[in-house]
Amino acid sequence: MKIIRAEHLGMCFGVRDAITLALETANREPLTILGDLVHNETVLAELRTRGIQFAQHPANVTTRTV
Repeated sequence: MKIIRAEHLGMCFGVRDAITLALETANREPLTILGDLVHNETVLAELRTRGIQFAQHPANVTTRTV
């Protein structure tokens, strides 16, 4: 069996852009992300440490910015 590894690893540009936008917004005002931004618990935990909240339903949003 031949195993081929990708030369480049990491998130797609859309996810990177979404994370950047979330961090920039959270630096200005409280932010809640509705749903999962990315399926990576390490990244989600880091966003939580930066004050970003997550909600799975609009009724659970507590910030003005979503």
